[in-house]
Amino acid sequence: MAISTNPSTDPVRAGASLDRRGRASGPGLVPETGAAIQVSHLRKTYGPVVAVDDVSFSVAEGEVFGILGPNGAGKTTTVECVIGLRCPDAGAIRVMGLDPQVDREELHIRHTLSRAFASAADRRAPTAPAAHGGPGSESTA
Repeated sequence: MAISTNPSTDPVRAGASLDRRGRASGPGLVPETGAAIQVSHLRKTYGPVVAVDDVSFSVAEGEVFGILGPNGAGKTTTVECVIGLRCPDAGAIRVMGLDPQVDREELHIRHTLSRAFASAADRRAPTAPAAHGGPGSESTA
């Protein structure tokens, strides 16, 4: 996990461009980061109130990530921007390489499919009987 407000360590560098769907492309994108989520210089205001100011971070695929802070620090607003429920005033957000504002339907489809495949895999996995009378240890006799 990397949190930065320093442009030199940003996952999206100067020179990046956006394709017609708003996805980052070109020499400014750093694909080797392996980030499932990239947030760069996120800013969100509500009138004169600044809820989120210059927040940058990346989350690698499979990484566990948390956002901590006091009430009013902008945690919920940040998450709402990342999942496409709120439109940021400034900054760039990519989830699996997609812009949550532009590609919200595609992200929803990918999320739904990944959950369906994970659920199917869980149902196919063999289970061992649980010890000490737990679930799965019931006798069929």
